[in-house]
Amino acid sequence: MNNKKLTQYKNNNKFYLFAIFTLSIILFLGRTSHPVFAENVGQTPEVNWTMPSVFFESNSGSIGTDVKQTNDGGFIVVGKTVTIGDYPKNKDGFLLKADSKGNVIWKHIYPSDSMISGRNTSFSSVDLTDSGYIVVGDNFIFKVDGSGGIVWKKELGDKSHLFSPSSNIYLSSVQTTSKGNYIVAGSYRDNINNTYYLYTAEYDTDGNTIWYKLSNSSNHASFVSVKQITDGFLVVTELKGSVYVLKMDLLGNKIWEKTYSGLQIAFGYSGIETKGGYIIAGSTSNGHYSGYLLKIDENGNKIWDKVYTNYSGFYSVKETLDGGFILLEDLSVNLLKTSSVIKIDDEGNIQWSKENPFYTRINAIEQTEDVGYIITGYNDHSNGKSLYLAKLKLNNASTAQVITGVSLDRSSASIIVGSDVTLTANIDPTNATNKNVTWKSSNIAVATVDANGKVIGVSDGTATIIVITADGSKTATCTLTVTENDTIKQNIQLDKEWQIIFNQPVDASTLQNNIVIRRTDVIFIKEDSFPISPALDPNDPNVVIVKHSMPFVAGATYELSVNVGIKNMSGESLSKASGLSFTTLAE
Repeated sequence: MNNKKLTQYKNNNKFYLFAIFTLSIILFLGRTSHPVFAENVGQTPEVNWTMPSVFFESNSGSIGTDVKQTNDGGFIVVGKTVTIGDYPKNKDGFLLKADSKGNVIWKHIYPSDSMISGRNTSFSSVDLTDSGYIVVGDNFIFKVDGSGGIVWKKELGDKSHLFSPSSNIYLSSVQTTSKGNYIVAGSYRDNINNTYYLYTAEYDTDGNTIWYKLSNSSNHASFVSVKQITDGFLVVTELKGSVYVLKMDLLGNKIWEKTYSGLQIAFGYSGIETKGGYIIAGSTSNGHYSGYLLKIDENGNKIWDKVYTNYSGFYSVKETLDGGFILLEDLSVNLLKTSSVIKIDDEGNIQWSKENPFYTRINAIEQTEDVGYIITGYNDHSNGKSLYLAKLKLNNASTAQVITGVSLDRSSASIIVGSDVTLTANIDPTNATNKNVTWKSSNIAVATVDANGKVIGVSDGTATIIVITADGSKTATCTLTVTENDTIKQNIQLDKEWQIIFNQPVDASTLQNNIVIRRTDVIFIKEDSFPISPALDPNDPNVVIVKHSMPFVAGATYELSVNVGIKNMSGESLSKASGLSFTTLAE
C-alpha cells in the first residue's frame, strides 16, 4: 500500500508550510598524519649535536634568546650581540637559520644604527609567519622573509607610532595568532616614576596596529609573556612581588586579572593553555628562591601549586606531546648554579632533569617533531659569551601517532533552557596516540559543557562550544542557540488540522501512535511527541483527519510524521513512512 499524498486541510491560521531536507557534513581539515616519537617516562635525553661556534661581529659575543623549529625541520634562532668585557652591553640583534643537524644556512645582523630611535636591536622572541618570521625586541617589531630580509619594521618610539623616543617600551614576547596576525607584549616604562606598565598589542600582517592596551596598574616587571588561548590571550608577568596573570578576549579587553603570592613573594615568567586551564611558571621565595609552578582554571581559580626547592626558578614552560611539560631553570637569582632542563608530568611530578655544563646558560627550549628538544642560550667564557645551540635526543623513544585534526558531529545546535545535548568529538587520525580532549563554553551564562561534551542550556542566548585536543594545537566549534521555555509563547491556541489521503481504505485501529507531531528545532527533556487525535473521515475511508490538542510555539519548527505501522483493511502495512515539516510565524 502506498500513500498518495500529504496535504494541508486548512490554511486560515498564522502558519506557513515548507519541506525541509537536512544533510549533515563533517569536514576534516588537516595534513596527512605521520608518526612521531613518544618519550619514555624517566628517560633523560642526551646531547645529539651542538652547533659549532658562530662569528657575528668583531669584538662581540653573542647570546641566543629564542628558537623555533621551522617547517622544513630546521631551526630559526634569534638573539643579540654583546660587547666583550666584565660588564657586557647589548649591541645588535641577529637571526640565524640552521638545518636539522645544526649547520648554519644563513645569518644576519640587524644594526642598531638603522633604528630611528637609536635604541639597540636586541632580539628577544621569534615566531613563524606564513612566509618568514616575526621578531620583537627592545622597542621594535621586525617582519622578515624566509631568508632574513626585512619586509617591514615598526619602532614604538619613532614619529609614526604611539610613543615618544623617551617612553622606553620593551617588547619581550610575540606570537602569530590563529588569524595570521601578531600579538606582542612587553612593558612601558615611566621614566619619571621609574615604574613599568603592561603593554599588549595586535598587529596585522602589514604591521598596522589593530589594537593596543596599556594597563592602569604600575610596578609590573619588564619581562612579559603572552600566548593565544582558545578564547583570547593569556598574559603573565610580575606585579609588586606576586605572579600576575591577565586574561583578555580577542580584542584585548580584560576578562579577568589575578595575582598569586607563592611562599612570600613570587614572579611569573611564562604561561600556557593546557587541559583544564592554564599552567604558570615562575619563582617564589621566603628568603631562598625556588621554582614555582601554578595550575589555574579558565576563571583564574587556583587548582594546585608546587614549590621546587632544588631549582631557583622556572623561566619557561612548554607543553610536550605526551601531555607533560618541559621547564627551563631561571638562573637570574643564582648565577653560580648549573642551568637545568626539567621534564614533569601533567600533575607537576618530575620525570627527569638534565643539567647543562656549568658555563652554559639556556634561554629557550622547544620540543621537536621527533620528541627531542632544541635549546639555545650562550656559553659564558672568560673571553666573552658565544651562541649556544644544541639538540637533545631521546635514544629509546617509542613510536606514537600525532593528532592532525579534530571535528564535531555538528557545527550548530539549538536547545531550550534546562535541556541538554551531547556533542561528539572525532579525532583524526583514528589511531592517534592521545585522543583526550577538553571542552569549553564561550559563555557559561548561556550554556555549560562538562568533560564528556554534555551541553546544558542555562539562559536565552548564543554560546560557542569548543573542543580542544590534548596538545592544544587543534580545535573545533559548535554554535549553540539556547531559547527560553516561554509559557506565554507556548500558550498560542491555534486551530489546525490536516488531511492525509491514502489510496486505499485505512484500518482506523492502527492510526493512534502511528501519526505524530514532534517539535524538531529543539531537544526536549520530557516531550517526545505531542497529543493528537487522528480519525477517519466519516465520508471517505481513504482519508484521515488529524487534529491536535497542543499549544504551538511561535517561530518554532515541527514535523507531522506518518509511520509504517498504519495498515489497510487487509492488514498490509504502509510501504513507506512520510512526513511534513512546518514552521510557525514568529510573533
